[in-house]
Amino acid sequence: MKSIFENILSPSERKRLKYVGIKKSLHPRVKFTSLERKYYLMLKELNIFYVPQFPMGGRFYDAFLPDQNILLEFDGSFWHPEKEEDCKYWFQKRNMKVDALKNDMAKKKGMKIIRIREEKPVTKDQLKELIWG
Repeated sequence: MKSIFENILSPSERKRLKYVGIKKSLHPRVKFTSLERKYYLMLKELNIFYVPQFPMGGRFYDAFLPDQNILLEFDGSFWHPEKEEDCKYWFQKRNMKVDALKNDMAKKKGMKIIRIREEKPVTKDQLKELIWG
């Protein structure tokens, strides 16, 4: 049986997972944000299998739904402004560039990416609709 990661991870990423062990690689050193915890709970309540803090291309995505081939990103309004003119700090502009890079990376791998913004929260039913559309 093929691993769920075989088709989406590069050979070097697969090697790293094998070397350090999947659990260590999947959990970066930071704690989950309140936004992540909120949506992880919703996913659990909907019985949707997900991998939190999924590594791909040297970046971490907030969640990966392997059964649907979907990546989820939960964007806090302070750290991820929608428009460049809303950026007050250098790291906000950097985060916008990283978000665009992550979007491109997901598309190149043939994966759907769903971004949920803090100021536009979704309900459990809306989340289900976004995933199964």
